[in-house]
Amino acid sequence: MAAAKPTPTDSLSFCLAQLTAAAGEGLGGTKDTATNETPLGRALLALRTRHVKAAGGIERFRARGGLLPLLALLRRASAAGPAPSLAGPGSSPSSIESAATVGPAPSAGPAPSASLSTPSPPARLRKTLDLALSILADCCTEGACRTEVRRLGGILSLVTILQCVKTDSVQNRAARALGNLAMEAESCVDIHSAGAVPLLIESLTAYQDSHCLQSVIRALRNLADSPAASPARGPALVRTPRGRSPATEESWGREGPALLLLSRFSQAPDPSGALVTGPALCGLLAYVTRAPGPPSPRALRILARLTCNPACLEAFVCSYGAALLRAWLVLGVAPDDWPMLRARPPSLRSQHRELGEMLLQNLTVQAESPFGVGALTHLLLSGSPEDRVACALTLPFICRKPSLWRRLLLDQGGLRLLLSALTRPAPHPLFLFFAADSLFCLHSLVSPTVSPAPPPATPLDLDPPSPCHYEPLLGPAPIPAPDLHFLLDSGLRLPAQRAASSAASPFFRALLAGSFAEAQMDLVPLRDLSPSAAWPVMHHLHGCRGCGAALGPIPPPGQPLLGSEAEEALEAAGRFLLPGLEEELEEALGRIHLGSQGSLESMGEVLRLGRPRMAVHCARWVLGPGQCTRKRALALVELVEAAGEEAGPLTEAFLAVVMGVEVGNRGPSLDS
Repeated sequence: MAAAKPTPTDSLSFCLAQLTAAAGEGLGGTKDTATNETPLGRALLALRTRHVKAAGGIERFRARGGLLPLLALLRRASAAGPAPSLAGPGSSPSSIESAATVGPAPSAGPAPSASLSTPSPPARLRKTLDLALSILADCCTEGACRTEVRRLGGILSLVTILQCVKTDSVQNRAARALGNLAMEAESCVDIHSAGAVPLLIESLTAYQDSHCLQSVIRALRNLADSPAASPARGPALVRTPRGRSPATEESWGREGPALLLLSRFSQAPDPSGALVTGPALCGLLAYVTRAPGPPSPRALRILARLTCNPACLEAFVCSYGAALLRAWLVLGVAPDDWPMLRARPPSLRSQHRELGEMLLQNLTVQAESPFGVGALTHLLLSGSPEDRVACALTLPFICRKPSLWRRLLLDQGGLRLLLSALTRPAPHPLFLFFAADSLFCLHSLVSPTVSPAPPPATPLDLDPPSPCHYEPLLGPAPIPAPDLHFLLDSGLRLPAQRAASSAASPFFRALLAGSFAEAQMDLVPLRDLSPSAAWPVMHHLHGCRGCGAALGPIPPPGQPLLGSEAEEALEAAGRFLLPGLEEELEEALGRIHLGSQGSLESMGEVLRLGRPRMAVHCARWVLGPGQCTRKRALALVELVEAAGEEAGPLTEAFLAVVMGVEVGNRGPSLDS
C-alpha cells in the first residue's frame, strides 16, 4: 500500500508559523476550499492531535517558542468574543491579581462577572479557543511548560477566558489547564490571586456537561489545599501543600500600603480616572524602574491590569499614557531624562523593555478589538482638539493592523492632525519626543522594508565627478572659442558659448537669441551675482551635470547658510530658470550638511532656506533608520524651532516622507 501523501501540517515549523501569524495579525483567514478549514484551524488540530501528543512533543513545542504565540492567540480570541455584560448595581468586581512580572499579559483586564446569558462566540472562534486551550492544557502537564506559562502571564489569560467566554467546552478546557497548573505551589498562589476560585465555583452551578464539571472539580481540588495569596509583614513562607516545595510570599516593604491601595483602585470597573493619569503613571513607572531593589510584583500587576482593561483605553490615549510607557520602559527616556539622558545598567534596560512591550501589546489587543476600534474612531473624529492630537500620536504605538491605522491615520486625517500640532504649545513635556517616535513608527509601518538611505557623509562619498564641459573654455587657447562673455558686478569676465547658454534655459534663450539688446552684445552683464554663485551657473549652462561645480559655493557644516553663496547660487538657479541646477545644488547641500558630519544646528540652517525639497531632505534625515531615538527627537525640536511660524513646508515634508512620496514630487497637501 502506498504511503500517505505528506501535508504541510506534518511540519511543526508550518504549524508554528500559522500560530504566530494568527497571534500577531488576528484570527481571520480564508477557508481552504479543499478542506473547508482555515490554515490556522488545520495547524491547531495538527498540534493537538499529532505534535504535542508525540513523544517529546511538548518539550519541542516549548523549546521552539510555541507557548508565546499560543497565549497571544488565546488573548486575541477571548477579546474577539462578545464582551461580558456588566453586573448590576451592588455587585463588586472580581479580585484579579496576576503574579506575572514579565511577558505578555492578557487582553482583557478584571471586569465584573459576566452574565450567564452572554451569547456564545461564533463557531469558528469557539473552535479556535477549544483547540488552543486543549493544546495549552496538555502542555501544562510538563513542569517546564508550567513555569513558562506562569512567566508569560498565562494564568490571568485563562481566568479572563473563564470570565468572558461562557460555553461549556471552553470552560472545560480552561479549567483543565488551571488544574494542571495548580499542581505546583507557585501557580496555586497566582491562580488564587487572579480570582479564579469564585469563577470555578460559579461554573459548578452553571454547567451540566460532565466533562466540564470533572475538570472544574479537579481544579478546585488541587487549589483547595493551597493557600490564597500572585501579604504579611516581612518575608514569610507559604504553608507547603503535600509533596510540594515551599514558596516565598512577596515582601511587605514601606511601599506596601500604597501599592495595596492602588491595587484596590485598579480592580474597579473603570479605574482610569484615578490611575491612568500622568502623575499616577509617572509614580508607578518611577517605582518600577528606580526602586533600590526588585520592585514589588504588585506594581507590575497594577500596570498589567490597567492596560488589560478596555475601560482604560481612552485614558491611556488622551493622557499620552501609551506613549509614556513606550518612552520610559522601551526606549529608556523618562520625563526628567529629557533632553539629558541618564544611564542605566543594560540588564535593567532589557527587563524594562520587556515589560514595556508587554504592556503595549495589552493595549494593542484592546485597540484592535471592536470596542477599541469604535473608541479610537470616536476620539479621532469627534473628540476635543487635544484628544484628537493625542489619538493620532498614539495610534502608531498600539495599532498593528494595516487596515486600521491606514484608515485612521491616512484616510481620516490623523497624520495631518499630528503634523499640524508640532508647532503649537506642547501639551506634554515629552510631546516632541513622542511625536518624533510616533512618526518614525508610522513610517516603519507604511514602508516596513524600504527605508530611505541617508545621504553620504562628505563630498568624498560622492560618485566620481562627470566630465567637465566648461573648463576647455577657460584656458589660454579655448576650444571652442567663446563667442561672448558674461560680466559680473565684480568686473570678472566669464567666457561662454551663446548657443549652449541659449539652449540650457528659457531665460538665456530670450536674453541672448531674442529681441533684447543683449542678443547683439559680446559682453553681457549679469547683475547681483558673485563669482562663487556664478561658477555652478556657468558650468550648468554648458552641459556640466555632476562635475563638482555645484559644491563650490556650499560652506562646510557648521557655517550659516542664510546669506551664504550657496543661497545666492540657489536664488540664481531659480532666477535663470535652471531647475536641474537647483536640484543639483540642493542635493549637494543635503549630502554635506545632513551627513554624519552635520550637526542639528546645520540641519536647522538647511530648513531655514525655505525650500520644500530641502525640507524633505531634513524630514528624511530625522526619520532615517540610522538615527537613535533621542537624536531623532532633538532633530525634530531643532526643525520646529527653525520653522517658527512658517510651519507649512515642514509639515508638508514630513507628510511626503511618511507617505513615501519621492523628493522630486510635490507632497500631498495638508489641506487636501
